[in-house]
Order: sequence, then structure tokens, then C-alpha cells
Amino acid sequence: MPSARCLVLLSAALGARVHDAAIRNDPGAVRAALARGDFVDETDENGDTALIIAAALGSSEAVEALLEGGSNVSASNDGDTPLHFAAMKDQVEAANLLLSWGAPFDLRNGDLRTPLAMAAWYGKSTEVAELLLSKGASDFLVDRRGLSPLHLAVLSMKADMVFVLCQNHVSQASLIDMPASRDGSTALHLAMRVGNQKAAKILLAQGASVELLDKDGATPLHRLVMQEDRGSASMVRELQVAGADVNVRSSNGESPLHLAAVSGNALAVKALLDIGADIDARTGSVASQPGSDEELVAGMTPLSLAVQYGKVAVVRVLLSRGASTSVASDAGASPLHLAAAVGGSPEVAQLLLESEAQIDARNDKGQTALHVAAAYGSENVLQILVARDAALGTGLLEAVSRKGHTPLHEAATYGTVGAARLLSQTGLALNATAKDGTTAFLRAVIEGHEDIVLQLIEAGSCVYARADGPLELSNLTMLDFATLAERTSMLRTLFRHAFSDGDDRGPLVIGALRIAARFGKERMLNAICELDLASCQQFAAEQQLEEEEQGERDAHVLRIGPSGDHKHAPGPTEHGHENAHGESAERSKDEL
Repeated sequence: MPSARCLVLLSAALGARVHDAAIRNDPGAVRAALARGDFVDETDENGDTALIIAAALGSSEAVEALLEGGSNVSASNDGDTPLHFAAMKDQVEAANLLLSWGAPFDLRNGDLRTPLAMAAWYGKSTEVAELLLSKGASDFLVDRRGLSPLHLAVLSMKADMVFVLCQNHVSQASLIDMPASRDGSTALHLAMRVGNQKAAKILLAQGASVELLDKDGATPLHRLVMQEDRGSASMVRELQVAGADVNVRSSNGESPLHLAAVSGNALAVKALLDIGADIDARTGSVASQPGSDEELVAGMTPLSLAVQYGKVAVVRVLLSRGASTSVASDAGASPLHLAAAVGGSPEVAQLLLESEAQIDARNDKGQTALHVAAAYGSENVLQILVARDAALGTGLLEAVSRKGHTPLHEAATYGTVGAARLLSQTGLALNATAKDGTTAFLRAVIEGHEDIVLQLIEAGSCVYARADGPLELSNLTMLDFATLAERTSMLRTLFRHAFSDGDDRGPLVIGALRIAARFGKERMLNAICELDLASCQQFAAEQQLEEEEQGERDAHVLRIGPSGDHKHAPGPTEHGHENAHGESAERSKDEL
């Protein structure tokens, strides 16, 4: 392997002598290379000129020799000039030389960043920034993301740089409160977002506004409490001292306390309550959390939000401070309803019940928390609610929603197997009927939940129940519903488990065959015939007889002819209501 000395000599032989001289900060070698005919602004394999390399490394003597040799002070690599590199690498002496030779201090690179922006983002010292500002560099120019040097200094956690930039405009609030063009955040908003408390204190001392809104309609206080703690409790008080309104609403109608509850920032919640935050304030519209459910979130209290997002520590704080457990959302959802929903926390549910939450409260759909827990399959919460219901004797296992659904109906509808098992084992409401006449058993058949069907059969549900169905059909059985939904697997399960020995299942089977024939469900016809050939043969015979009788009636009409005194035979639906199986109700004596 060649030595480092050999590599330098090889590099020189290949024409990179001026770059090597810049790396070594050897002005004599720079001049010698140029005298031998090296092109002063030749670029290396990375696209850098020798001046860029010298500026980045702080090779001041080489910088001066290159400038004297005619190097282009504005030559760039992808938009970055030697001054950009000097600013990025804290090379104050090189930067001063470049400026003295006319380097443009407000030239922007490919990201639209000036040398001052590079110093603010990358620099570890404030010296280059101070030099640039003294030469007249603009601190208002923004980069491609709409960020000014002050914004960049805040985001990169450089409190000293923030101070320097603020001091440059000590009497100009326009820079300090200048919003980022993309999201409208001021430097104070950004300091709150990233937890840069040192920068925040500097900004507040320089008069930064605590009232300005970003494009989401949030103040700096909103942004502060949305983050993890990071000392936010003390900063809450500092913002209040600076004039922040503790109950200010965002454009979505959220107070800082709402957002602190969502983020789980218990210390910020305590701090906000200590300075007068409204503990039971309701959101005006929709919380800004990704994936939030608009129906549930509208009109939510801080407690409701903490419950919904599973922030147990915040729930404890709010309950200890007297938060109401009965204030409901615009959809009527109480905190207990929310604890019973998806991802429901049994610990939170227990805390709410211990704080006298009403177990029988109804939402706008007429559902109790038991209905919700059953629908979402929150088994642990459901167990707690069932036990509390039994202790209080409130009878909520048989309570019905506006649709007439019991909690067991909800479990059967949504296929929550564990909830269905728990509820069916109580033996209550097994055969309760909803407004459409369906039992929980029929709901499970309709939705195709075979596991729940088997549970309900074992628990003693009536398998011969009938109900109204789709397409204005009525009096439908379990086999009819399975046929309409074309659930062959469900059909087999019902044949195998729903009937007892000695049951006369023929009428139910023939009814299902009529449904299949009427709606052209050939696959279901075949499936039923495979399961009950005898009933299928009986159905075929009945169909043949009906066709023969219809043929005779049609022939009779043709023999009578269209005379004025005779009426044609009525069709199957001219008299009475046609039921689910295509059969006409009996005609009246006058018609006969």
C-alpha cells in the first residue's frame, strides 16, 4: 500500500496540485502550481474548487494566495460558494478574507440558504454570523422551507446564535415575530415545538409575541403543551407572565389544556390548572390529532380527551382536581363511553367509576358504555362494567339502544367474540329482539360471525327466530339470512349445529330454497341441496306443481278471451302482500 506521501505525489502528478496546496494551507505551493499553469478554479471529483476547500478548512493563507491568483470568489458547488463553506465550518478568518475580496454575503445556495443561514444552522460559534451581520447580511431572507436564520438557530438549539440575531434587531419585532412562510410558525412557536427553553427565554426577553397564531391556529402555548414535558411546566408560567391567555382557543376550538391532555403532559396539565385553566372546557370542533374521530372529538373536555388517548396520568390529575365525569361530547359520549371504546383502558374505567361516573349514561345512539364496550370488544372494560351493573342492579345488560340493540346485539353485529362470550354466559337478553325483529343470534348470522353463532347456540338462543330483512322482506329465518348473504360456510354451520335431533327443519329449508330461487342464487341452491336432499326434492316437486297450476290458469284465461264481463285471473301480487318467499297472501272471498 503506498504511503500518504506517495499519495500526495501521485495526486500532484494527476493535476490536483493546487487542491493539495489548499489542503496543506501552503500559499507557496499554490502560487507555484498556478505558475506552472494549473487552472485556479479547476474542480475535483466532488465538484469543489481549491478556494472552496481552503475556505472550508480555514486555510487562510491558501485562501489569500488563491484570491490573488484570480480564483472566482463566487464559484460554487451546487450553489454553495466558498463563503457558504466558511460560514458552515466556523472559519471566521477565511470568511473575513472572502468578504474583503467582494464575496456576495446574501447569495443563496440550492436550498435558498445564505451564508448567514448556514452559520445559524451549522455553526458552533457565533463569530461568522456576527461578521456577516456587521457587513450588512440580511437576516430576513428565508430558505426553501420558509425558514429565516433566526428560525434555523432556534431549531438547531443554538441559544447564543438566537441572542446574536435578536440583538441585531433589538428594536424590530418584525424579525423576532416573523412567521415561517410554510406553516406560519414564529421563532417562539418553534422554540416551544423543539423544547428550546433557552431560546424561548431570550425571545420573550426581546418582546416576542405570545398571541400570534400559526397556520393551524395555535399559539406558542398550544405548541408548548403538545410536546413531552421537557420542563414545560415552568415555561407555562413564563408564557403566562408574558401575557399568554391560558384558555385561548386554537382555530379548532382547543384550549392548551385540551392539547396537554392529548399529549399526556401531566406536568403541563397541573401547571395550566394552577394558573386558571378551565378544567371542563369543551372543544369547539375537532381535535387536531392525526386519525381522530370527528364524531367523538367534537365537544370534548380535557378529561374525555385524556381518556380517549389513554393518558392515565392525566386522567388521575384531572379527576383529583374535580373534573366532571358527566360532561358529554357533541355525540353524547361521556368519558366512560370513551373508556369503553377501542383500546379501552380498564384502569381508566375503574378510575371513572370510583369518581361516580354514571354507568347508565346514554350517547346520541342510545348506547350505554356496555353497548360501546361490546361493540369494540373491550373485554376487560366490559367485565368491570358488568360487575358494576350487577352490584348496582341497573339491568343494563338488557338495556336497548335506539335501534333496539342490547349489548349482546352489538357484540354479535361487530363480531367481538370475547364480548359475546362474556355477555351470553350471563343468560340475559339472549332472545331480545331489536326494532327490526332480529335477535343477537340472527345478527351474528347476518354478519357472518360463525364463532358467535356457535356460542349463542350453546348458550340457548332460539334458532327459530324470524325477523324483517333487506329489500322489504319479512319473516326471515336464520337460513334465509344466510342464503341472502350467500354465506355457504354459515349455512353448513347452521345445518350442523342449530338443529336438534327430531326437529322438523323442512319448512325452514324450503323457505331458504324459495329465497335462493327467487333471487337467482344458484350457488346457494346447490349448497342447500347438498345439505338436505330430501327437502330439495320436495321443493322441486312443489315448484313443478305450481308451474302446472299456473299453466292451467293461463289456459283458462285464453279460453275466456277478452270479453267485457270477465276479469283475467289475478297475478301473484295483485291481492295482498307478497312475503319473503314469493308467496301471495290468501285472496278474499269476494275475489274468489
